[in-house]
Amino acid sequence: MSNNNQNAVPASALIRKLSLGAAAIFALSPLSAAIAADSQAELMKELDDVSTALEEVIVTGTTGRGITVLESSVAVTQVSAEDLARQAPFGLADSVKSVPGLYAQDSGGQTSNSVGVRGLPASQHFEFISVQEDGLPVSYDRYTVDAVQRYDIGIERFEATRGGTSGVLAPNGAGAIINYITKKGTDDPEGTLKLTATDYENVRADFFWGGPLAEDWKLAVSGYWQAGGTPRDTGFTAERGGQIRLNLTRELENGELNLSYKHISESNSFVLPLPLYRDQSGDLKEIPGFDLNHGNTTSFENSRTRILFADGSSVEANAQDGADTEADVLTVSLDLELDENWSFRHASRVTDLNRSFNGIWTGSAGANSLMDAENYLADGMDFGAGYGSVGDFYAANAGTQRCFQYVSSKQLVCEGDAAMDTIGGNGLVQILNALNEPIERKQIMSDTRFTFTTDNNSLSFGLLYADIRHKRALQTSFFLSEVSDSDADVLDIVAVDGNGNVQAYLSDGGVVKHGHWRGNDDMQLTSYSFYVNDEYQVNDDLRLDAGLRYENAEYKGIGLTGLGNRYAVAGAFDANGNDVDNILANNYATRQFGSGVTDTHSSDYSELAWTLGFNYVINEGLAVYGRYAEGFQTPRADRLGDIRNNGLDTPVSELSFVELGIRYQGDVINTSATLFQTNFDNLLTGGLGFDASGSQRLFTAELEVTGVEFDLGWSPTDWITLEAQGVFQSAELGAISNPSIQSWKGNTPARTPDTQVRVSPTFHVTDELDVFMTYHYLGKRYGANDNIVEFDACGSLDVGGSFLISDALTLQIKGKNITNEVCYNEGNPRATSTENALAYGFARPIAGATWMASISYDF
Repeated sequence: MSNNNQNAVPASALIRKLSLGAAAIFALSPLSAAIAADSQAELMKELDDVSTALEEVIVTGTTGRGITVLESSVAVTQVSAEDLARQAPFGLADSVKSVPGLYAQDSGGQTSNSVGVRGLPASQHFEFISVQEDGLPVSYDRYTVDAVQRYDIGIERFEATRGGTSGVLAPNGAGAIINYITKKGTDDPEGTLKLTATDYENVRADFFWGGPLAEDWKLAVSGYWQAGGTPRDTGFTAERGGQIRLNLTRELENGELNLSYKHISESNSFVLPLPLYRDQSGDLKEIPGFDLNHGNTTSFENSRTRILFADGSSVEANAQDGADTEADVLTVSLDLELDENWSFRHASRVTDLNRSFNGIWTGSAGANSLMDAENYLADGMDFGAGYGSVGDFYAANAGTQRCFQYVSSKQLVCEGDAAMDTIGGNGLVQILNALNEPIERKQIMSDTRFTFTTDNNSLSFGLLYADIRHKRALQTSFFLSEVSDSDADVLDIVAVDGNGNVQAYLSDGGVVKHGHWRGNDDMQLTSYSFYVNDEYQVNDDLRLDAGLRYENAEYKGIGLTGLGNRYAVAGAFDANGNDVDNILANNYATRQFGSGVTDTHSSDYSELAWTLGFNYVINEGLAVYGRYAEGFQTPRADRLGDIRNNGLDTPVSELSFVELGIRYQGDVINTSATLFQTNFDNLLTGGLGFDASGSQRLFTAELEVTGVEFDLGWSPTDWITLEAQGVFQSAELGAISNPSIQSWKGNTPARTPDTQVRVSPTFHVTDELDVFMTYHYLGKRYGANDNIVEFDACGSLDVGGSFLISDALTLQIKGKNITNEVCYNEGNPRATSTENALAYGFARPIAGATWMASISYDF
């Protein structure tokens, strides 16, 4: 099934667009004029930056010192602060789009997005990726990563390694390490103020200052604050808050002490897959009245939903609060040179996170999630709430008319009315799932390492330690809403007498089922990883390295049982068993603390990751490298169900990488290409989706990915630089343990594009003006592993300009996805194969065209 997007851009059109765009800018620019000598000097410096990029020293994926990109035996990409500023990322996932081999799905908003690496599943946040700040993981596992790691101008650069040593030097990072390196205080005071405004009415202020504080002490302070809307309309202030980071550095006689404190207080909206229509050929279409570029299922009218419990108490899911985060992060690191051979490094990070995640989920009601309005008034409609069907409700209210009532205006739309076909502008109604998930997470991460260095060898060994205490509750309610792109209203199902008076309500303020999803778990995890990594310089040209990590992880979980059972709500009925308020949906609900009995479980995992690699420098501008690695991923540490599935311990995910790469550096060009193969023996059900019966069980599948990723920097003249990154790969599901879905063998994993290319030319128009653009092309993808919902190839175009007003003042203007391309990242992850074939469904595209302007002042 495909969406046959008329805006999709094939590869030939991609090249044609770039050529026309370059020609147009060239024609309009005064390049024929003589360039001043000082301008030439500045441009030649940019040229040198391109041609010497492989000479940059890396600190990620290696335990040695002074290793350059050219000499490294890992696939590594460096992204500078200047590159990030031009990219203007909307959230953490957006910031990694320029890394070849990574597939960033940033369509959900600023947080809780997913990133895939080298064809591995891109459906579970940052699975198989260790996100780090200054060389230490921000989280042991994938959950809440981008809640505590945010982008601001206090980041100096980030480095990303793929495969290689990632699984040895970090827990749960077998696929990649992404290391954000922050700015430290300098000998001379310096600072930056930056103000950004957008066409979606969001204002953000960033700041940085660094300098000496006292003798041998330096201070760096950075942060941001924002308020306003998002690229998708909500009708309320969806983004607000920010963070502040303080960094103290003490220079020691034989090393350095670093202290860092970060506080985050921010609320961000979250976007779930949006409603759409599939025609008879399977093409995906916009529903009338719902704009896929800037529309949002969440609106002011449907943002606040009550979740009722059987004891009569309730909580509110308030989507206006969004993902509301309060976090304090304290880090200490110490680097010492013990003698001429021995060095010592220790880093510890304590994170205290409180997050209340509020959002509106789509597609949770299965085949009943999105239908023509009159279907919700049919006799057989059953919301699974335990009080019977719609037919039962009207049988109990004989002689009444079947109607919807708008919760806000009290307007009635009844069966047989012409207005029934125009509800929301399209005659459709959907069941939405309002979610409230408060969590508390206290975490300690530490890395202690000794390194013995000689003239030709660097041997490191150390201990990685993690301790997590994670508390989580989860509650949701189903409610009825219009299908409208920015101002959807909530609907009640009501029984109306002949005089137009409401006699009874099936729903409760739109809610047709209180307590659809429930959970309440306390999790504890303790992990010890012992690792050794050796990097041996055989001769001037050949470098060998080997490493291994042995981890023991112990999980303990306590969860409440009986959370899904439904009971009469206290006070809902009088002594004679009569409904006291004639509202059916508030008569039955789940118990807040379940049966009062707890389910306790523990699991213990012991696994080994190891790797062998080499780098051979052919000459000063050419090197080859290769590697074999075996790694693993432990289960999530936030829910009891993640370590215990249908009575079985969730297994560790095991995978292996083989890669062979080449790097070249010339006078005006640097480039690299890596041929890789990923083998994944036990992709879990969470990556496969649900089977046809709607059951999610502990089935596994093999996954094999073969591909090549590339990175290019080229500056053929002093007025243009070109950067390009991408991957061409083939990812296929192999043997599947579930007998009912054997037909999926050979399918492409969900959300995984086989082709991804990013091309970014920059035109140095004058001394003061740069014009830049980025074209991002994605090949065909599928919404789920059954490959029923097909997303056609697509391409998005960003453009921008940077103007140096003075030596200290810079203006930047940027537009993202300026052609309003509908480019899907995600299908409905909760849909069965049967539901994926229905006429109505859900998928999530990137946002449409947005524009922003920023002004920066350096002092």
